[in-house]
Amino acid sequence: MRLAIVLLAFLGACAQLPPSDADVQAKRFETVPGKAVIYVVRQQLDSSEVAGLMLDDEEQITTLRGTYYRWVVEPGLRRIEGM
Repeated sequence: MRLAIVLLAFLGACAQLPPSDADVQAKRFETVPGKAVIYVVRQQLDSSEVAGLMLDDEEQITTLRGTYYRWVVEPGLRRIEGM
């Protein structure tokens, strides 16, 4: 009986939470009229180290393994640098 309770508790802890509204919005690969959209994705199998990215020497983000980021920018030539 105790084993069954422990197994049920373990399985309940593994339930995936539904994505947040921001998560759903960021994962949409849709165009934005008059804008360019840049997606940066770090795969689950990537390094566990924290990495920084900079867009046009202005906007900086920090990425972790298994994360993504979506930049909506004015169209044109862009420079993305990693640190």
